Order: sequence, then structure tokens, then C-alpha cells
Amino acid sequence: MRHRYRSSHFSVLNQIIQNVDQQETQREGHHQSNSIVNLYPIMLPSISQESLLSSARNTSPQSIKPLTRRRMNNHSQSRLSLHTKKSDLTPLTIRTHSPVSQFQQQYFDAIKNDDCQKALTILINMMILTVDQDNLCLLIRIFRVASLTLLHFREYGKSIIYAKNTIFLSEFARDFETIQWVLLHLGIICKQLQKYEIGKIFIKKSIEFAWFMQNQDEELRCYEELGKLCFFNRELHLAKHLHEMSMTGNQRSDSILTISRKGIQQLIKNYPPQQISIDQNILSKIVDFPFVVRSIKEQRDSQNRYLSQQKLECVTIDRMYPQSVEEILNKVLQNHHFFFEIPIPIDTSYKVAKPKSRKDRIKSTQMITWIKLAIQKQQNPEYKFQPKPPVEKVDKRKLTLDQAVTERVNDKIRSSMEIIQKIKCMKPKNNDVIQLTHEKDYKRIHEHSKKELLKYAEQCFIDKNLKVSFSQLIQ
Repeated sequence: MRHRYRSSHFSVLNQIIQNVDQQETQREGHHQSNSIVNLYPIMLPSISQESLLSSARNTSPQSIKPLTRRRMNNHSQSRLSLHTKKSDLTPLTIRTHSPVSQFQQQYFDAIKNDDCQKALTILINMMILTVDQDNLCLLIRIFRVASLTLLHFREYGKSIIYAKNTIFLSEFARDFETIQWVLLHLGIICKQLQKYEIGKIFIKKSIEFAWFMQNQDEELRCYEELGKLCFFNRELHLAKHLHEMSMTGNQRSDSILTISRKGIQQLIKNYPPQQISIDQNILSKIVDFPFVVRSIKEQRDSQNRYLSQQKLECVTIDRMYPQSVEEILNKVLQNHHFFFEIPIPIDTSYKVAKPKSRKDRIKSTQMITWIKLAIQKQQNPEYKFQPKPPVEKVDKRKLTLDQAVTERVNDKIRSSMEIIQKIKCMKPKNNDVIQLTHEKDYKRIHEHSKKELLKYAEQCFIDKNLKVSFSQLIQ
């Protein structure tokens, strides 16, 4: 398995180097960001461009010797000890020339093995490397993957905290797409926690950002998720209408759009100044991040200018979150995003049917009975009101043994049928969970969500310009 992984990785590197050699004439005069080192979104700090090119050219699949069992075990233990070693305050030191995709492969293995702690540790190490590289956009994407990973393992409180940190970072980068995605993600978490009213607040704010960006696909998706929340909250008329809106679109009124646009513009004015680098403005305001910044004695090489000048480094820390999920949600709702709220964006011509009062129900049933009687009189003029036949009571003391047994069996059958009929007529309570038809098979849904998580993580980790497939690595 290790030999197969290394050979496939070196073949990919050789293909990239050939493409780089063919395009050397086109790259002259360009910025350093077009180099092969920056083609990967995640790069180890000790790997330089010359060392990567030389090691890849001097290595081929034919020159790799097969590893014995002992060498494979030692090799795997040494690689894992470099990146999964965790303590309260331990600086992350990575000094090996390991493959660039090492973190991605370890993350995929942890997800396949259902190891939440290992997957989260790998993502935190990637965050620290991203801060060292001064890449804010990639740090936002890793936080998104971490929130999805924690939701996959049903760590709802931590998932909400990582989503809140994603919004905090996206405000500096003016990444409105990520803010809209995180708000929708929080609404989905509230649906699983049965906090339907709070979930509506998040998804309605996500709809406003979709209107602001004029993204119709995300708008329709928000309508669908908002309809699910209304369905679980027993608002069936709204759920049906929102489902129709998710299929055909929404004929919005200009008044709601104007109010929403002014609110979003006022919200953006309260954002911090836009920036791309990770400097003091961000690192001095982190609260619930899984790493902290501390000073060191000697200056070290780092792509982050602020860390290198101030002699700082990022270290991991085991944070404890003693708050309950309700307290975390209330803390998120105190953000300036939720100072104003719009109503559910349905058509003005649509009116929700109000439940009838008791008198109206009695009148409607009386009218139905009179109509039935009139129809029966027209069909049979000699129709007369006949009372029900009296119920014959059986004296069980006068029955024989066989008749008594038969009567007792019939009574049990009647009582069981009555109980079944009562259960069918009973209305579900407000706290009961309604299972949809596609949610019956838990194992199938769990495996499907795992595949979707791996696919999303692969899209976030890999640059879109490179067509590097991880299908061989995942097998």
C-alpha cells in the first residue's frame, strides 16, 4: 500500500514537472505566485522549489525499492509522529521532505477509519501551516472542512464554534459566498438539533446573502432547507409553498429586496477593513481558535511577515468548551449579522389557511350530514331514520367451554384492533422526530455523507488548476 502510494505520487510530480518545463517561456516575467510551489494550496515550510524539483526528477517509479514489513512500519510511525503529536503547548516543527499530499492522505484515512480526533488534529496542523504561509483564503477553507467534519461525527457544539470562526475570518476577506454557506450550514445543524425556530433565522439570513450576490442556485437551496424546517415544525402550508419555490423560483416583491439590500449594505459597513494577509488585526482577536500565538527567543524563517518580525509562532492548544449547545447558539445570535430579520420570503398573494374554530367545524359537519341525507332522500323517497340495532349482550355464564374460549379470543381480537386504530389516529407530539422516506436506512446515509465529505475536502485542498486525482490514494 505504501509502495503504491509513493509511486503514484511521484508519477504525478513528474507530470507536473513536464508541464512546468513546457511552459517555462510563458512564465518569464510573471510573479512568484505562478511557481510550482504555489500550485499546491498546502506546502510544507521546509520544502523549497529547488529541492522539490530535484527530488522529483531524481526519483522514478522504477528506482523505488520495495519496502519490507519492518521498514514500512518504521516509515509509517516516523511520518505519523511528525504530524499527529499533540500537547498543550508544543510548537509544530516539520523538518522532513515528505510528500505534499501527506496531510490530505492522512485526513482521508482518518475519515475512513471514523477517527474524529485524528482528523481534527490533522486539520489543526494544516491551519498552523496556512498561518505560517500567510494564506487567509486557504485558512477559511480549512475551517469549513473542520466544521463539516465535526458535524459528520455529531460534534454539534464544536461544529458551531468552527462555523462562527469561519464567519469571523470571512469578514476580513469579504468572502460573501463563505458567509452565505456557513449560515445555511448552521441552519442544517439546528434542524438536526430540533431547534427549528433558530434554524429559520440562520437560513433567512443566508437567503439575504444569496439575494445580495444574485446567486439563484444557493437561493433555491435555501428555500428547500427552509421548507424542511417548516415541515418539521408542523407548518405544513409554508413547507409546501417553500418546496414549490425551490422548484420554480420565487416571485419576490421589491419591498423585501430593498429592505434586505439596505440591511446587508449597512452590515458590510460594520465589517473590519478588508485584507488578505494574516497579521495582528486577526491574530489579536482570536478567541475560540484551536491554536494560539506565543513569542519565541530567536527569529525563524516564515512566509508570514508579522510572525517573523515580531518573533512569534503558532502552537496548538487543547481548548475545552464547557458551554452547552443552547449557550453556543445564543452567543452566535448575538453577532451583528442578526440585528435585523426579514419575514419568510413567500409570495404576497399566498395566504396561509387558518385553522377553523370549533363552531365552524360543527357547522361544516352539520352541512355535510344534511347534504348526505338530501342525496339519500332523492335516491330513496321512502328513506326513514332508523335507530341502530341494539347490541346483544352475551351471558358468558351460560356458554359452553368451547363457546367461552371462542368469545374470549374474539374479544382480544376486537380490543387489539381498536388499539391499532387508536394508534393510527393519534397525532404525533411536537417533540417527536418525523423520519422521511429516505432517512430509514441509517448506514446508507452515513456512508453517503462520508463520501460527500471526502469529495468536498478534496475540492478544498487541491487547486482547481491542477487535475490531480486522489481516487488511487483513497482505494
